[in-house]
Amino acid sequence: MTESFEADVAELWEVASARLRNTPIWINRLEELLIENGVQKSDFVFDVSGGFGSPVIELSQRGWQMIYSDGSPDMFARAFRRAEKENAPLFPFITSTLGLTSGHCRWQDLQLGSDYRAIFCLGNSLPYVASWGVVNPELNHAKERIEGVLRKFYDALTSGGILFVDKQPEAQDSWVENLGKVVYNDQEVELIFDCRNDKRNKIRYWNLKLQGLNFERVFPFRGYLILEEAFLSMLSSVGFRNVEKRILDGDIYEGFICRK
Repeated sequence: MTESFEADVAELWEVASARLRNTPIWINRLEELLIENGVQKSDFVFDVSGGFGSPVIELSQRGWQMIYSDGSPDMFARAFRRAEKENAPLFPFITSTLGLTSGHCRWQDLQLGSDYRAIFCLGNSLPYVASWGVVNPELNHAKERIEGVLRKFYDALTSGGILFVDKQPEAQDSWVENLGKVVYNDQEVELIFDCRNDKRNKIRYWNLKLQGLNFERVFPFRGYLILEEAFLSMLSSVGFRNVEKRILDGDIYEGFICRK
């Protein structure tokens, strides 16, 4: 993928996410989840797939000790600029660049350290552990790599700490939605969110499409489709206990609270 591809995806996914998700309600529910699980504002909360800055920016503005990481340098740059623009604390991003982990750290290079009371892995990010930024990705070993990342999460948490991780809705086979108009290369076009779940072959197809007059561009992604039974088995195999399914108001994914 080219840098322009990544930059376009970062910009378009920020627009799409805002139109798909009720962000203010979602942020409130995430904060409630932290509180009900005994996480204090003095505890470190690591968002390992922080994207364009939600919920890191909003929660850090409320006093939570957030830490940010994302595999895309363009996502990281957008999140950092947004934090500066909104006068949000820069701690989540500065600590990331000063050795805790890279602010735009790829999954395979992710080093979490330890002593986190909570870890977030949101936005259905896990399916792309082996494939984000890869053209024609090889998914044969994706399950093992996802398990390896889950083990890193487990090892990084304090005793009694929680991982909150989400995935696509279990019952979903496909979802196509026109999200309205955006301006792309000085042309007004339609932004379309399009995903399909191949449950037989365990492949998640996820596309952002731009369509206009005599114009179409597709930003395609492919990941390992995580189904619930297998996911629960993975979480158990790395040590998580008392896993609770939790679908947050305002969100488009299904979340799981996983306790160490």
